[in-house]
Amino acid sequence: MPIDPDFKITDARTRLEQRYDKLKRSRTTAPLVAVIQRFVEIDGFTLSGVLSIQLFTTVIPLIIIGFAYFSGFASNASVGDVGVPAPTLTRGQLPAAEAGSK
Repeated sequence: MPIDPDFKITDARTRLEQRYDKLKRSRTTAPLVAVIQRFVEIDGFTLSGVLSIQLFTTVIPLIIIGFAYFSGFASNASVGDVGVPAPTLTRGQLPAAEAGSK
């Protein structure tokens, strides 16, 4: 006996609504359900996308300006020169460094 496809959909929808109601009534999951419900209500996906685009278009120029400032606005500066200082070894330290690597 074939099963009506509409019956499967309504049955699944009914079970899903029952599960959702059970989650809303649960003491431990009720706050999470409320937060998700509010997020969807205020169209949180769109707002978070807009926020990430604004953050990206604001932070990237600030990083570029900060790099230029800390490099002294030099035309031949690289990120490695600004972020990582060059090692300073003297002749007296060289044998100690070689002994430590053996």
